[in-house]
Amino acid sequence: MKEFIHAWRKTLTLCKNLFFPAILFCIALMMFYGNDEFNRGNLLFLHSAFYTFSFLSIVVLLYFNRQSPLFYIICMSASYIIINLFKLHNFDITILNNFFVILPINLFIFSYFTNLKLFSQSGIYWLCLILVEYCLIEKIFYNTGIDLNFLFKSTSIPCETSIILFSILIFGSLVRAIIYGTIMDYCIFFSNFSIFIGTFYYSSPTALSLFFAFSSFIIFICLCTDIYFNTYHDPLTSLMSRQAFILQSAKFPLKYSIGIISVDDYDKMAYMFGKKGRNEIIKLIALKLSEIEPEELLYRYSNDRFIIIFKNEIKKEAYKRMENLRRQIAAANFEPSNKSKPIKITISGCISEKKRSDADAIEVLVRAHKVLQKALTFSHNLTSQA
Repeated sequence: MKEFIHAWRKTLTLCKNLFFPAILFCIALMMFYGNDEFNRGNLLFLHSAFYTFSFLSIVVLLYFNRQSPLFYIICMSASYIIINLFKLHNFDITILNNFFVILPINLFIFSYFTNLKLFSQSGIYWLCLILVEYCLIEKIFYNTGIDLNFLFKSTSIPCETSIILFSILIFGSLVRAIIYGTIMDYCIFFSNFSIFIGTFYYSSPTALSLFFAFSSFIIFICLCTDIYFNTYHDPLTSLMSRQAFILQSAKFPLKYSIGIISVDDYDKMAYMFGKKGRNEIIKLIALKLSEIEPEELLYRYSNDRFIIIFKNEIKKEAYKRMENLRRQIAAANFEPSNKSKPIKITISGCISEKKRSDADAIEVLVRAHKVLQKALTFSHNLTSQA
């Protein structure tokens, strides 16, 4: 039954992450295939929308000091500008084919190498590479003494090589989305698909503007959703985060007790199971805590500590429930994927009750934290009271 609940929760999370980008992509498809060519006003609106959402996405990333997918957006924006310039100045078809071969390669690089910082030495190198690459697009594969025309022979735009590379890009981003299931992974998959359709029908002003505009909109919406979720939730366990505890503490009832849960020997886990194995164990512990106390507020406050709020409970009753948590965790078998046998994990906890003299929940938490730290210097797998 527990395995079913875990699988069901995981499926719901994946469906939720898939929902927004999939809906927006389907809307773009219906608008393109269900209507004739858009008029000039609509095209100008889509054109403006692309630049607006691309700019807003970059601003959001810089404001929240996020790297992913900054270079992807820069690459996408530069590509949209270049395609429009090609069409405006009637460049040679061969030159356009060269660009369509380079585009999926660039998107592939920035879809996977996502931790690139803009204001860093490596970031400047990547920006220079994009600039040089696009400035020399007319010269690429020409005047080199090497005949590479066999790569680009085609009766259509984009050429077969570009279509193959885009197919690899889309398939790779789909596999990544299925494996990791984050909203940004699904975002990149549908964005890649939109860019491919936009370039495949590049001769249609409607297709180019529509799919690139929706690609930038998908990125902006998913990015805001991801930042909002990570502000209030822990990315590893999906529990509410430390920031959420601070923001929500003002709304706690007048009477409550706070419990701190500390995972024993957290630092040793990385040595014994590796960082990946330790993360998996923390996720299993979080799931177990949620199963035991499904009605109470549970936060991941730090790497090795959780906070649970026992609403309308005095310290004595909260202590009993915390002790029950400790006993059930100690009795449970945890099975990380890199171990053939189940392992035993213990936790230590401390309970602190809200007093009239306490100004806020932080004072209650600090009192419990001090008692827990003192207790942990002597022993593990225990429950104490502050």
